[in-house]
Amino acid sequence: MGDVVEGSVSRERVLAAVLDGVLAEIETCSDDFGSQVKRLREVCFLSGKKIDFTASEEALSGNVIGLGDDGSLIVETGNKIIPYSQAAEIRVIEEAS
Repeated sequence: MGDVVEGSVSRERVLAAVLDGVLAEIETCSDDFGSQVKRLREVCFLSGKKIDFTASEEALSGNVIGLGDDGSLIVETGNKIIPYSQAAEIRVIEEAS
């Protein structure tokens, strides 16, 4: 990353580079998922935010604690801390207090 090219670059070369990057991430993920989760924890935008979201067709809200070891989103809803591996329509409400 960070390479600069002069002149035009074909779409095919860009697509090939993107696919190479995606395949490298998939390989890293399959070889060492824990390191991928650790890296994602460091950059998780939702950590510390209050969110509204839909999970299993239920409207919920809570404070995002972070990511679980399996990559799930850990959310404190009410008095419970629950991991969610699938959610829809996540909306940031505010910074969690």
